[in-house]
Amino acid sequence: MTESLAQLVGRLSKRTKFASDSDDFIGPFDDNQLVEIVGEHGSGVTSLLRSVMISKLLLYRDSRVIYMDCECNMHPDSLVPVQLNEQQSVMERLSLGSCSTSEQLHGALKWLEGTLKSDKTVCDMLIVDGLFAFYWSTSRAFYRNELLPSILAVNNHIPVLIGWHPPSKSPKQVESLFPPTWNKHLTKRLNVHGFANPRKVVDNETGNVTNVNIDEGKVITLN
Repeated sequence: MTESLAQLVGRLSKRTKFASDSDDFIGPFDDNQLVEIVGEHGSGVTSLLRSVMISKLLLYRDSRVIYMDCECNMHPDSLVPVQLNEQQSVMERLSLGSCSTSEQLHGALKWLEGTLKSDKTVCDMLIVDGLFAFYWSTSRAFYRNELLPSILAVNNHIPVLIGWHPPSKSPKQVESLFPPTWNKHLTKRLNVHGFANPRKVVDNETGNVTNVNIDEGKVITLN
């Protein structure tokens, strides 16, 4: 089944889940959850991040989302393909930041952590797209000891959703980027498989599989 964005929003508006009818897929983000969506370039990771973001902003009219784009290829209009009468409200509550270096991302995360300590209304969800975009220009030690711990510090205050593409074919090299406490915080890791519809999204922990249809980066369907 494939549905339009308007149909999706209509269905979601009657529920408290994000982007899926299944409790086991992504949502709900009602606690300080840390969720990863992982897949190769072109698999639809960014589209799934957009899906959660749009659902959050449309379902909860007082919500605020910060979306950090680490690959610097986003434009607000492409992030929010909603009807014009909804677009102003959504854009007013969405903060989009582009980070071209790991130091910029780290600085933004440290600022957000400090701000949340005194003002919890600044946002109630953080999305980081392209976490390992700086893999080749950043030391593993910086990822492990500085950058990823700063994400965990933000996660102490709000839910965090992260999208990333495997920067190496070696699982050991990838795991070496994460601090020892990461898995204690991690709620779930979802792996996206395939480059054509339907993509298969596999929950690493439970093994549950969700079939996802993605069309031109817009919010589409799950079953």
